[in-house]
Amino acid sequence: MSHYEKCNEDMVRRTRIVGDNIKLNDKSDPVNHPSHYNKHPSGIECKDIIEHFSYHLGCAVKYVWRCDDKGKPIEDLQKAIQSIQFEIDMRQRGK
Repeated sequence: MSHYEKCNEDMVRRTRIVGDNIKLNDKSDPVNHPSHYNKHPSGIECKDIIEHFSYHLGCAVKYVWRCDDKGKPIEDLQKAIQSIQFEIDMRQRGK
């Protein structure tokens, strides 16, 4: 099974069909599946996207993805910029 098939399978497992509408399960697990993790309109969790990036780029995507969900959007966007700078610095050092 490819990674994308597994992600799709995970997404199906986290959803339930109500009439003609697909809704995300409203069960929240504060450790494994906090409610703010799937606030994106697509219902996709950020972790399913960032696992395809390097550590620093994944952090940048995470900060941008959730910047409006935690109450400090400017701070999160600044953290995203810093994470990108870490990635640039690392690549310039040849790592």
